Amino acid sequence: MLKQIIFSILFATTLNQNAFASVNVLFHPHDPTLQAIAQVFHESKSSAQLVLYNIDVTDQSPLIHYLKSPAFQKKLQSGYQLQMIFEGYGTPEENFKKMQALENLGIDVRFLGMTQKVHHKFAIFDAGLASERLVSGSANWSLSSMNNYDENILFIENEKGIQAQFSNEFNLIWSYAEEFGKTLFPQVRQIPLAKLHGDLHGFFNSQNYNWSPNQKSQVSKQIPNLTKTVVAAIDQARTSVEVAS
Repeated sequence: MLKQIIFSILFATTLNQNAFASVNVLFHPHDPTLQAIAQVFHESKSSAQLVLYNIDVTDQSPLIHYLKSPAFQKKLQSGYQLQMIFEGYGTPEENFKKMQALENLGIDVRFLGMTQKVHHKFAIFDAGLASERLVSGSANWSLSSMNNYDENILFIENEKGIQAQFSNEFNLIWSYAEEFGKTLFPQVRQIPLAKLHGDLHGFFNSQNYNWSPNQKSQVSKQIPNLTKTVVAAIDQARTSVEVAS
């Protein structure tokens, strides 16, 4: 019931602001999330930009099965650009092996290689186009997450403000990340931050750091951005606060 209430609030809030906006949510371990992500890849037209803490690279994953398919490989050969910032929680050797498998699929892979870790799980499809979509949530794109954890993945369309914010987050991390293997797509299209529509906003821990070319980043002296955001939301609540964490 709580899941339905949360989804209804998100969906109604969005539709009140933009009749064409759409927010759908799927949950591990109940829904076919990896199949749904594979379908978004299938429907996308020009590009995908991913920032992932972890992803499976085995054929047992419906997503990897699709990325290996002749249909998607033909799309890559026709100019589709697929970029990924990958963190990985394994040993350096295990992460290297996984990144090499991802590059073999035609993905241009980078890793942050810094003391702070990438813990994002999001992707922007067709950035800047009318067909743009954002996929984000708590879940890793892995079979272990899909089968063993209660998590969420949001599929967002026609919310240009939050989609642009996630594009800017990708561009920031990509510019400081280290190249793995070959540079397949040297030019990243910069999408300017659009005016927000509706009540959907993105907030990021990257704002906790002062980024610089020489030192990459230093911890900011300010109160962490997401902490401030959550505290403000609690302060504004009038009757209740419901948390799943």
